[in-house]
Amino acid sequence: MKLIIELTRVRLTALTTLSALTGAIMAVGHWDFVFLVPVAGVFLLAAGATVLNQIQERDLDGKMSRTKNRPLPSGRLTPRQAGIIAISLLSLGSVILLFMGGYVPALLGLFAVFMYNIVYTALKKRSPFAAVPGAVIGAVPPAIGWTAAGRSLSDPAIIALMIFFFLWQVPHFWLLFQDRTDEYREAGFPVLAGFFDSDQIRRITFVWTIAAAGSCLILPIFGILVHPVLYGLLWVASIMLVWQTANTLLGTGRLKGAFLTTNLFALFLMILLITSSLTGQDNRYTTVSLESATGSRGDILGIN
Repeated sequence: MKLIIELTRVRLTALTTLSALTGAIMAVGHWDFVFLVPVAGVFLLAAGATVLNQIQERDLDGKMSRTKNRPLPSGRLTPRQAGIIAISLLSLGSVILLFMGGYVPALLGLFAVFMYNIVYTALKKRSPFAAVPGAVIGAVPPAIGWTAAGRSLSDPAIIALMIFFFLWQVPHFWLLFQDRTDEYREAGFPVLAGFFDSDQIRRITFVWTIAAAGSCLILPIFGILVHPVLYGLLWVASIMLVWQTANTLLGTGRLKGAFLTTNLFALFLMILLITSSLTGQDNRYTTVSLESATGSRGDILGIN
């Protein structure tokens, strides 16, 4: 069990799962334990995808100090054993999303797996810019929660939130890669240093960070985080994010500090969104039950 927890990278999959839960709560404006079922499906899909990714990259993982002690490169699990785990998780997660969320959430989940394990994993071995299409993956979980709760995927509110997660994901990736450029290069991954010098890479990453911070500040336009106190807290967090990354990328700060700040910012934003929805501050949405969502696919697609 300890190996499975390590293999599924629970901390990473938990953040993905929280973003799906955030989307579900935002969609209806209240808490319902029924949400835990499709959200569990997201967790299982995310866990299965990361296990499959480790099977795909086990040889490369063995060449880097950060990943060489993972269950597969260290020999504690065989690819066959990991494959059984991955197939089981992916299958169960897909079935749960299909029957408890609907075919739109299920298709979104499978799309995210496709983008991660087929598109991103392949591109990462060929291009240092794989993080850009790979960032699409981070935008999908909130949409899964949103549509599983019966909201339309065409609603501007969820599109705005998806844009934030897309923009946030790129500096999240690049800060991690920049901190271990030599490791990735020695393992055979193409790195940004082959195209830009260090200062250029830092400036580009900083611009993406500003874009992510700016994208969440326009959320009140779409009826999200309209309460002045919560919106003020978001401004404070955004300023801190920009200041920290500026100190790191344009100054002498440590990349790990900026990476941690970036992750904490996304977590804090989700907490604000959940708080705003549960306290009834974002009241532009009509409450929709999960039961009605699973019974009316036309509503999910925005078709009347």
